[in-house]
Amino acid sequence: MRNKKKSIALTIFASILAVSWWICIVWMFVIAFKPDVANVTNIVNWFTPPFTLGNFDFVLNNPQANVGLWLTNSVIVSVITTLGTLTLAMLAAFAFSRIRFPLKNLWFWLIVASIMLPTEATLVPLFILMRDLDLLNTYASLILPAIPSALALVILKQFIDALPSELFDAANIDGAGWFRIFTSIVMPLCRPAIAAVGIFVFLGSWNNFTWPFISITDPNVMTLPVGLPFFNSQFTASMGYSMAANAIAAFPVLIVFFILQKYIIKGITFSGMKL
Repeated sequence: MRNKKKSIALTIFASILAVSWWICIVWMFVIAFKPDVANVTNIVNWFTPPFTLGNFDFVLNNPQANVGLWLTNSVIVSVITTLGTLTLAMLAAFAFSRIRFPLKNLWFWLIVASIMLPTEATLVPLFILMRDLDLLNTYASLILPAIPSALALVILKQFIDALPSELFDAANIDGAGWFRIFTSIVMPLCRPAIAAVGIFVFLGSWNNFTWPFISITDPNVMTLPVGLPFFNSQFTASMGYSMAANAIAAFPVLIVFFILQKYIIKGITFSGMKL
């Protein structure tokens, strides 16, 4: 009975949080599709005419607003960062899991220890490095520092460790090399873990603000999280424009969440596995 009451209480609490979250999302999209003269103080008016696409047309096509360009930059940076992170993390995870080399455990735990290092502690040396390499205000300054991910390595290694050893023994008997084992056995079996990690990396890159804000000053290279505050400060008189810009930034994330939410749940499960 106690467990049942606890479950009901948690369900009610989670439902309240979900409703609160959804009200904010719905309100944002309602304002984005409403003209500035519309009355949105009454919730009934949220779902009644007038509606307009003019806010989105202004945000995407107005030469004074670079939201379309920032959206393109965010897509480029997030996609390349995700692909680069998955490639590097999968290769490293396979090596740490199945290949013997000197000081393997030491190197692995040093990488794991880097997870505890605050991001803020790396900003100054990273900025100096990018400046000395003349990479500031370029896509490279946004992508290269984000590709190495200790957390992605740990999650993928833990998944590879759980694969049956008999598969690798049989492949070795058949004369398969490490590359063949990696491409024919590990990669297909790790698809759920790869998908889950890829989602987290993509969302993290899409919403990243601190480092892009520091390393990018050129409006033509800005991503959405960095550019939107500048846009909102320029068009404070129109809430519709601001909400349309924020809706454009949130829409890809919502699509990724709804389509791939089962992999997000799996990713949370993988990340909670015991090391």
